[in-house]
Amino acid sequence: MSFTVSDSKQQQAIATNLFSAHTSVNEEFIRLLKKQDPRALSLLYDKYSPVFYGSITRLIPQEDQREAVLIKAFLNIIVNINKYDAGKEKFFSWMFAIVQKAISDWHED
Repeated sequence: MSFTVSDSKQQQAIATNLFSAHTSVNEEFIRLLKKQDPRALSLLYDKYSPVFYGSITRLIPQEDQREAVLIKAFLNIIVNINKYDAGKEKFFSWMFAIVQKAISDWHED
């Protein structure tokens, strides 16, 4: 996914509005993700992939396999985003459970 410089500035402004200082997300961001908005999906990946990759790195030694697990986890997050219920759990916790499942699946293979 590529953006122009103006898209990048706009994306940064959107990110500022959608994320609080405490790494939580607001309802508008979740709504955009559920609509598969490309900018929201890109922001999701940009914000959380370093954290998830770090967790994956501690448990999977091969770099190419880490990337595969990270991609699988994000695909599962995107595919299952409509199942997320803010009343039941925090967004990060919900996503992290999906990442842990992807790691577990890798270990079972």
